[in-house]
Amino acid sequence: MINQFGSRFALKEEIHDFGKTVNLREDSIAAAGLPLMSEGDNITVCDNDSHNLIIGGTGSKKNRLLLFLTVYLLAKRGESICIFDPKGETYRRTASFMKSSGYNVRVLDFRNLGYGDYWNPLRYAYELYKTGNTNKAQELISDFITTLSDTQRNVTNDMFWVYMSCSFATGILMLMLECADEDEMNVKTFGQLCSGAVTDELELLVEKIPKNSIAGINLSSTCNCPERTKQSIYASLFAMVSVFLNQQALTDVLSNSTFEFEELTEKKSALFLITPDEKDTYNFVVSLAVKQLYEVLIETAQKSENLSLNTRFNFILDEFCNVPVINNFNSMISAARSRNIRFFIAIQSLNQLSAKYGDDQAQNIIGNCSNIAYLYSREMPLLKMISELCGERYLSDGRQIPLITT
Repeated sequence: MINQFGSRFALKEEIHDFGKTVNLREDSIAAAGLPLMSEGDNITVCDNDSHNLIIGGTGSKKNRLLLFLTVYLLAKRGESICIFDPKGETYRRTASFMKSSGYNVRVLDFRNLGYGDYWNPLRYAYELYKTGNTNKAQELISDFITTLSDTQRNVTNDMFWVYMSCSFATGILMLMLECADEDEMNVKTFGQLCSGAVTDELELLVEKIPKNSIAGINLSSTCNCPERTKQSIYASLFAMVSVFLNQQALTDVLSNSTFEFEELTEKKSALFLITPDEKDTYNFVVSLAVKQLYEVLIETAQKSENLSLNTRFNFILDEFCNVPVINNFNSMISAARSRNIRFFIAIQSLNQLSAKYGDDQAQNIIGNCSNIAYLYSREMPLLKMISELCGERYLSDGRQIPLITT
């Protein structure tokens, strides 16, 4: 608490007044959010629409102290959730309880491919395109390509080949939107077209499609290159899509759908995104799923009378900095609150966030999170920030010292 007399720690009664206190023994609760204080079965939570930033280095027990309890509280309240669950721990601990509570539980499990649900990330763009919403479809295609190329962007100093392969891939996907049947609009077809096996056919096709179309512009920019340049672009493109070509199980999971994101807005639901925490091969799917689900939620909110979701939707993103950059995340987190969408973002350090999103975007993300839960770190800029946020207290001799030192 900060006032004209300096800073001090809040009293228990003041925390009660700020938050809402619920009893975990009850079958349903009237509030859910970031836990602020625990008194046995009585938990005081922040139930408002504020976004939350959870900071804790390795071994700080983010899951045990905060994330598990937050998910349990949200489930008791009946709010919908999307959870990035790298180890699958949250799923193992909470899925059975959610199912018994009437939740629609879906899981994309990339640790055990084929175990959970299937999801086609290109289906939504196809539906939008075929119903006349071409701009939104093109935006989703751009997100897909940008996210897929994230790994290449991090390992090369020559971005020309990345840009050209992305352009060619965009052209292929736009061509698929126009010509493919619904059951062909998937990563299996996309991977085959990018594999180099049909480049001659694609080049012949480019001559027949309108040169001023998006597909024509992107494809012809490569097809009209000198042969050696063209082959280098094809090689870069193959590297980008090799994850689909080399792993049949992954391709199968991402070429069909056992559920639609729209259904997550119709009833209380939980979507678990599980990826191996020891490697980042499949983390691009998390970025794609979060962005596309957010788009569906916004579309649903826009159709409601008050431009807001009837049931609050929560994104709990553990290890947020280990997934590829989510395009336009600053805009997403800024617009979410008025649509009844709330984010819980867990990171290990500020440096990690800045390295992923850049200093300016990282500061915007932090600024959009009204609640910060700090657990542990040895990062001095972070410790200094926390200390400054907590303010200073006055001593009897008039001196001021930090309420909490670095």
